[in-house]
Amino acid sequence: MDTGDDSEPRTVIYVNTGAAPGGDGSWRFPYRNLPAALNEARATPGAVTIRIAPGRYEVDSTLVIDRSLILHGSSELIRGPQGFPTGAVLPGTETKIVASASVGIEPLISVGREDGVVIRGVTIRNLVLKHVDLGATELTIRRVQGYRVADNVFRTGGRFGLESIASSGKVIGNHFSRLQSGAILAGGYPESPSVVLFQGNRSVDNSLGGVLLNGASVFIPEHGDQLAAVVRDNDLARNGAFGVRLFVIFRLPGLPGDTQETGNVHALLKGNRIRDNFSGVVIDAGFPFRELEDGACDPRNYSGSVNLRVEDNKLTGNLDSNLWVLFTRWPGIREPDALAAWDYLHATRIAISDPQGNFGQIFDGNSGQIFYDNPMRDPHVGDCPGDEDDELLGNVLRYNGERLGGTNY
Repeated sequence: MDTGDDSEPRTVIYVNTGAAPGGDGSWRFPYRNLPAALNEARATPGAVTIRIAPGRYEVDSTLVIDRSLILHGSSELIRGPQGFPTGAVLPGTETKIVASASVGIEPLISVGREDGVVIRGVTIRNLVLKHVDLGATELTIRRVQGYRVADNVFRTGGRFGLESIASSGKVIGNHFSRLQSGAILAGGYPESPSVVLFQGNRSVDNSLGGVLLNGASVFIPEHGDQLAAVVRDNDLARNGAFGVRLFVIFRLPGLPGDTQETGNVHALLKGNRIRDNFSGVVIDAGFPFRELEDGACDPRNYSGSVNLRVEDNKLTGNLDSNLWVLFTRWPGIREPDALAAWDYLHATRIAISDPQGNFGQIFDGNSGQIFYDNPMRDPHVGDCPGDEDDELLGNVLRYNGERLGGTNY
């Protein structure tokens, strides 16, 4: 197993875009491109590091990492006075990997195996990543244990900077900006759990959000329904919708695993700067489909849990609220017509521990900092099964041990 420990003897493969053609990956004769280095790594037993010199590396197809590996660029990130990366790189050090248009909506880098086998010990560090397709993800990690993503810059262009699915590892000291959302961490299953530390990152100025926690796995057939995440000491600012979002489930109909109905998130938010977003923190159902685009009804009955503890966070300047909690899709609750498409969760438990009052106070009316929607019955009556009347939902919301019902906005 590759643990990422550099004390272990390892083969080093060198890449330099300015090298002469015909290199063999050695220090004297490096490869000119990353696919050649990855091909050699697959054929090399034992621990492997790919060292990438400064330069621009344009790729025409997804870079696939399907074994333990260290992918190490040369970028030296410039950090601000509080230690967060600024998004700038020390001149002359930048290792920039760019997806060409031919990559399409596929990820720039994909870590994991297609056959479902779990791999261990992958490190991605000191890179600048840029995808040209607005619907694509720059780095996808699936079924990987013991990964480390550190000191990278995820730049304008992609849908997500990082997507971690049924994987455990550390995301430390990265810069995410001008994406749709900086990072999404999704649930895992016993053979490949999701236990993730997200620390010291700066995820700012994204059109949607800073970091998103999803209690269900996605885009894999396995029903991963547990995510344990620690989100601490990050700068999550000026995002268009949220600083942090936690939702129970996202499972697209028509894709493998689309019978999954449950998801569970266990999270600690500690020491973060969650400021100047539209909403600071949002907890919601996610994507509880009721009626699909073709008018068919989704037969699933969604449920799950969210357990959140918050400590030492600074929530300031969030335009709408510091905290939204609701049991259907956000912000569909503000658009009653959307409830024809989005169902409510059933028999779901949301528990929030905020002993320091990080979120502020709960008010009645629209002048508060904490808003919640927890109706006793589903207010939508429609044609899908279970919607013939306003059925009981059976959800429970507790904030610092106090049970909250109804709606306060």
